[in-house]
Amino acid sequence: MASLSIDQSEIVLRGPMLEFRIPREKILKTSIKNRILYKGIVIEHTADDVPEIMVFWTRDAEEIVSQLSVASSDIVVKAVEKPQGD
Repeated sequence: MASLSIDQSEIVLRGPMLEFRIPREKILKTSIKNRILYKGIVIEHTADDVPEIMVFWTRDAEEIVSQLSVASSDIVVKAVEKPQGD
């Protein structure tokens, strides 16, 4: 299972064996990639030690991307998706 957490300072993507932290000020662009059952949140950034482009697959992509663009420091979002086939 993978998870994505968003708070006022960073985005954290966690998988079974990895964790990536992307400071919000390092995010260049977010977009949505469409697939049949899922949509991917594409995160382009300049953070060190993280792949240049990260994709988080979810069914709630639009809602999560809108939360990324909110300037409020109160916002905290968590999304958890099971891998396909589970």
